[in-house]
Amino acid sequence: MRDVHRKHGIDRFNFVDDNFLNHPRDVEEFISILKETPVSFKWRFQARIDRIEPSFIEKLAEVGLYDVSIGIESGSQKMLDTYQKRIDIGKAFEKLDAIRQLIDVHATFIVGGPGENWETVRQTEAFIRKLRLKNSAVGILTLFPKTYFYRQALRDGIIRDENEYCLNLGPVFDRTYTNISDLSDTELIQARNILQDAASEFGSYS
Repeated sequence: MRDVHRKHGIDRFNFVDDNFLNHPRDVEEFISILKETPVSFKWRFQARIDRIEPSFIEKLAEVGLYDVSIGIESGSQKMLDTYQKRIDIGKAFEKLDAIRQLIDVHATFIVGGPGENWETVRQTEAFIRKLRLKNSAVGILTLFPKTYFYRQALRDGIIRDENEYCLNLGPVFDRTYTNISDLSDTELIQARNILQDAASEFGSYS
């Protein structure tokens, strides 16, 4: 960061890495370095909801953190369990509500996991409206090679030709390439649009 600032005058950074908090000691060292740096950097990063704590965010905010992108994925406890998020939806709301008092929060949601239906979609819609964040994103689940749901789709015969599947992948999160939910392809797009509309009521949708 200091080298980039010295060469190009840049003082704002975005760390595109949702594993940023996986090694607390490294982050603590990062905090110490920033405290000793004469430049007042502004920066943001990505995080998993089950790995982030308001108390730690407060420490990071003291050294320039101004925004965090958090993959919440769903406002349905059923879907969070399916995604193995290891967090209670009530506690997730409490965390997010506390963090947004300190910095800006960009939340991301996905629709279309196994067992996704209109009930879980409505639960996510209600969560988005309760949270009232000014910046959220919603996308349809895309199965990426080597991921858990991708391997499951291969095993179940939903994806039959890996090469063909990968060659046909285009823009992700805005269309259904492989549907593993309880909704039809058309319903998934409708569900995504409903959640987008809910998110956009409170600020920008991205």
